[in-house]
Amino acid sequence: MLNRQTSAGLLKPLVIVALAELTFMVATRLSLHFFADSPLGVELFRTALRCATALLFWRLLKPQLLSREPQPSALRRPALLGAMLLFMTVPLLLERPAVPLATSLLFAVTSLPVGIKEEFLFRGILQNLLQKRFGFRVGLLASSLLFTAWHVGVVEDSLSSYANIFLSGGVLGLVYARSGSMLAVVLLHTAYDALFALPALLPMTLVRFWALPLSLLALFVLSRAPAPARATCLRACRQWCVLQKFRAWRTPRPAPTGSAPPRQKCAPGGHGRQPADGVSAGPAPGRAPRP
Repeated sequence: MLNRQTSAGLLKPLVIVALAELTFMVATRLSLHFFADSPLGVELFRTALRCATALLFWRLLKPQLLSREPQPSALRRPALLGAMLLFMTVPLLLERPAVPLATSLLFAVTSLPVGIKEEFLFRGILQNLLQKRFGFRVGLLASSLLFTAWHVGVVEDSLSSYANIFLSGGVLGLVYARSGSMLAVVLLHTAYDALFALPALLPMTLVRFWALPLSLLALFVLSRAPAPARATCLRACRQWCVLQKFRAWRTPRPAPTGSAPPRQKCAPGGHGRQPADGVSAGPAPGRAPRP
């Protein structure tokens, strides 16, 4: 949960991020409207704005973007790998409009700034903040809805397109939650958009309707994957217990109150008895000294 001090410290950066994102949205939509006959120039302009906003997000909210501990072992789990492969079948199998090869290659290359900027915003910032404030399910749902709303006016205006974007946001959010790796979702998002930008790699493609069941199946598989939060919590508890035991072992134990003082060593020739004050050590009275 976010405390008041943390919320106050994040208020100014979040306001700057919101203003920068609003400026980006207005500028990109105006460029798409007024320069629709020059897609290459518009895409280069949008890419420059994406890079600038992503750099701003990193400078202002770097601790928030890196607030999750990456779990590389989670990416090797069969459920997570299977879900990501199912997700990647969507751009491989679906049909796409015919565009010139130069435009396709440009969109494929610029998919990397798209993935960085959008994952920084929707997973690294929004999903993290909403999850800390309202819980995992609300954070995932709200960030996916905002991810869908952000694409209004950019993608094809149809219910199936928006549904596919919403499910894609859910898949990316779950991959981020299960792995904790921002790099993994950035690369997954980049590969997804790049494959959609390139011409169809397979001779036979499916209609866009099939994107919904494939994404739903990927979401189902991800929901069944074990969350790494419990394992991380248990590992942290074990490390804390080991640390406490080590500190207790290194700290000297104080002597108990009221205990007898330590015995002193016997003086030479005293046969285990200590001489009184002012009396020199020697043989006991009434006994002759040994030759």
